[in-house]
Amino acid sequence: MFKISILIAIVFLGGCATKQPMDIGVVNGIFSACPETPNCINSQAENEAQKIDGFLLNTKHPSSWKRLVDMVDKIPRSKITHQTGNYIHAEISSALWGFIDDLQLYLTASDNHVAIKSAARSGYTDFGVNRKRLENLRQQLINNQIIKK
Repeated sequence: MFKISILIAIVFLGGCATKQPMDIGVVNGIFSACPETPNCINSQAENEAQKIDGFLLNTKHPSSWKRLVDMVDKIPRSKITHQTGNYIHAEISSALWGFIDDLQLYLTASDNHVAIKSAARSGYTDFGVNRKRLENLRQQLINNQIIKK
């Protein structure tokens, strides 16, 4: 029993220490594809199980992108690690085990569309955490008139 407990602890702690994946960022306006595991969602995905609608900024508020970035920065346990005028990458740690999810947002200024991707760094499934987090963010952004419904 003790050996099993140690093995479980190593697996969980190993998940906490994962390094940033190499496929973070945007190439020609496109995120890297999600792996075939159910721990990633992407507004650019072709796989329906991993697809999520992106955001459409409210053009009545010229500062919508900045306000969106501020809202991402307020997500509990989030840390924005890279930011440009139209892209952000944030690391979000889980409350209990400290597992890290990578959240990316990319703004296409010509149509005010924000592509979104969120993926767990480790494990097979995220139990819907990434989707739930982004849908909660979407609702907050709508409530604050930062994006359109």
